[in-house]
Amino acid sequence: MLRADDRNNQDKPPGLSTCGDIGKTLSGDSYSELTVDRALDLAFSHYNIGRLSEAERLCRLVLDKVPQQVDAMQLLGVILSHIGRCTEAQQLLREAISQAPGHAQLHNNLGVALHRLGKPDEAVSQFNRALQIRPDFAKAYNNLGAALIELGRVDEAVIACAEAIRLQGDLKQAHNNLGLALKKKAALSSCGAGSLQDAAASFEKAIALDGEYAEALSNLGMVLIAQGRLEEAADNLQKAVSLAPSSAEFRNNLGVLLNRQGRFDEAVAAGEKAIALRPDYVEAHNNLGTALMELGRFAEANAAFEKAIGIDPECAQAHHNRSLVLLLTGQFEQGWEQYEWRWKHSGFSTPSRPFPQQWWDGAVEGVGKLLVWGEQGIGDEVQFSGLIRHIISRGIDVVVECDRRLVPLLARSFAGTTVVPRRDSPAPLLEDPSITHQIPMASIPRVLGLFPSSGRRPLPEHGSSMPFQNSFMIPDIKQRDQFRGEYLRKIRNSRFEIPNLSRAKPAPRETEGSRDSLDPVLVGISWRSGNPQEGPKRSIPLEFWGPILRLPAACFVSLQYGRCSSELRAAYDRFGVEILEDKRIDSLTDLDGFAAQVAAMDLVISVDNSTVHFAGALGVQVWTMLPTVPDWRWGHQGERTRWYPSMRLFRQAERGKWEPVISKVAEELARRTAGRTSLV
Repeated sequence: MLRADDRNNQDKPPGLSTCGDIGKTLSGDSYSELTVDRALDLAFSHYNIGRLSEAERLCRLVLDKVPQQVDAMQLLGVILSHIGRCTEAQQLLREAISQAPGHAQLHNNLGVALHRLGKPDEAVSQFNRALQIRPDFAKAYNNLGAALIELGRVDEAVIACAEAIRLQGDLKQAHNNLGLALKKKAALSSCGAGSLQDAAASFEKAIALDGEYAEALSNLGMVLIAQGRLEEAADNLQKAVSLAPSSAEFRNNLGVLLNRQGRFDEAVAAGEKAIALRPDYVEAHNNLGTALMELGRFAEANAAFEKAIGIDPECAQAHHNRSLVLLLTGQFEQGWEQYEWRWKHSGFSTPSRPFPQQWWDGAVEGVGKLLVWGEQGIGDEVQFSGLIRHIISRGIDVVVECDRRLVPLLARSFAGTTVVPRRDSPAPLLEDPSITHQIPMASIPRVLGLFPSSGRRPLPEHGSSMPFQNSFMIPDIKQRDQFRGEYLRKIRNSRFEIPNLSRAKPAPRETEGSRDSLDPVLVGISWRSGNPQEGPKRSIPLEFWGPILRLPAACFVSLQYGRCSSELRAAYDRFGVEILEDKRIDSLTDLDGFAAQVAAMDLVISVDNSTVHFAGALGVQVWTMLPTVPDWRWGHQGERTRWYPSMRLFRQAERGKWEPVISKVAEELARRTAGRTSLV
């Protein structure tokens, strides 16, 4: 928030008249007997209680009598700035400055008008000028901080706001702006949790100074959303809306919360209300589109994103969100083009890598070596690395930079390809001049034309026998066979009871990793997604898995990453079924070992997380359970995916209702295990 100054806080340079000729009276209705000085006092009083039209009228009457009266020009400029007539405001304030060049408040208020006019650079110059004249001017420091936030100069903004607070500790706007600067710093930092907590503390201080400070309440709500504290966020955002029901921003922020809570119908209503209050509100159109997309109203979602883009063609978030709708609904050609906007989206999970090489356009000619670098999460890197084969098949030498945990897997899977671990400062090897071009992994489909509507490389529809990509990842075979043999021996020798096997003849002795028709089916399971935003709608707590876990002739192995021992104990207590947990494998750090463990399975059953990408890339049969509106890569209908031919998709029919999905998976598993045979 920027802060204009009122008359009581103005310093008056020597010789500057603040009241004009006090012997003159004003003409016009009830003000005919007022002196100029009294009229100015009354104008400021009207302004301070929000009666802007009366204040404006008085200022204009004063200026009719005394055309260059500085106080009247300043207050009128502040009023015009407040009501959005910022061009007139800055012209009037510049004229006032020409009359009183050493007037700090005039420079401050001109800075406010310029900021509102969309000229933060010029605003910074005016705030700095005000501070040169008056170094202890707390409000100018506060306003300087606000302008610096908009310019992305976050560290300078923090310093400016902190100085405003040092000078005037009860300046609530400065605490609020410090919170905004710290929140933005957290978004730009790889370790932003501390800054986010500090931001919350700043907003809380502003609210302590004024319990009805709606802007700080709303800002605190947004920080609490980022921290996952949704119930607390709701309290603050609802109060902000109740205090300022005509604020489009607060309505929109409430819509953001409702989206995160999965209350999408209410989120749509909040977005529509924000747009009714401010039809050109880009963020509201974008957030409305997000809610509509989650409701499966894809055409309306696309229209909302297009509206946001029409208002602001450079709105990267709306372009990126539109790409997700297009890709989800199979409109690949447009979708891949729009997906490139992810690099301009400040909230995108991966910063662009600082490589100097030319971006590859898909051509073979003129390419020495091509640097392909991973982006986004582990699952994304696994998924898109499968497309490296399309590049190699064109005779291009590839160098891959990826998450260090994937290096042994990708080096084994793409023999002859150089694979380098990603680090903050790129490895010196990647500066080799023979590497002439670069491309991020998720841009490969666009440059190679990997979409069905293109005539260059047509792809089949879902369910076709011709896959988008075949399995490509090669595990450590020895480790895979060792895991399988150990798991089967443990099952036979432990308290695991498999009813259908109890009457079977003893299985012949097998070598490590071999599969026998009398063996139980090894089923790897994973039930939780760690994605901070999408995880709740994708995850299925183990308490719902009873129909699957109670099936005979199947033995279950946990492939869930993160700590889960307590969940496994609870599942045993509930269902009487023990799920194997191999504590030697830390699937968050040892991805090569995890890949071997996944490869040892006959079948993987999982929610949408990185486990399904490993299974699909390894060619292991995998059943993926999806919410009603899944991630774009799975499409919005069908049982098959172009990405992994060994994957089958089980889709939720009604949002939040997992029981029918579990039942269908259990039926299929019962059918497949009826003869106790392997699934491969």
